[in-house]
Amino acid sequence: MFHTADVYIEELKSLEHFGSDHFPIYAKFFINKKTAKQEHLTENLKDGEQEIVQEIIKEGINEKSDNRT
Repeated sequence: MFHTADVYIEELKSLEHFGSDHFPIYAKFFINKKTAKQEHLTENLKDGEQEIVQEIIKEGINEKSDNRT
């Protein structure tokens, strides 16, 4: 799931298959809402995690999709 710094994903999980060709995903997130938990998790990234995060963001930006305008 691609998101910006203004979106905090609290929970993300796949759900049980329900017979569709779509992959069911559950996401609980906040937009422009800072919490103590969010601050703690984003300020305390482990060594190398910030680089991984930035690489994932770059890949998402460069990804081609028919769903984008």
